[in-house]
Amino acid sequence: MTIQVATKFPVSNFKFPDIAREKSLRGSNILNPKNIILRTIVFYNGDILEFTESITPARIRYRYHYMNGDGALIFRYDNVPHHTEISTFPHHKHLREKIVGSSHVDLRQVVEEVIENIVT
Repeated sequence: MTIQVATKFPVSNFKFPDIAREKSLRGSNILNPKNIILRTIVFYNGDILEFTESITPARIRYRYHYMNGDGALIFRYDNVPHHTEISTFPHHKHLREKIVGSSHVDLRQVVEEVIENIVT
């Protein structure tokens, strides 16, 4: 699997074996019976990105949870509708000590942010 990455760093084409190993949660295929994608990416520095994506006719749901190898939160994007005070509701980003607004993100954007975090 190859990820095309557009960052400010002189890296534009990572192959997964270069930066991470991918494993499926629950040992199943990508889609479970509820059409929810559940995956984990473990990066070579030990950081972990767990993500869930679900697309239904009503809405797209996502959760991208990035943590260090000890399980401590680095950041998490999601669109669970529980932070109505955020101007970008339901889209938001959890940081270690606060929650901030965010636009809708996808896996590519989150992986790019993780890679920037790792290489800086």
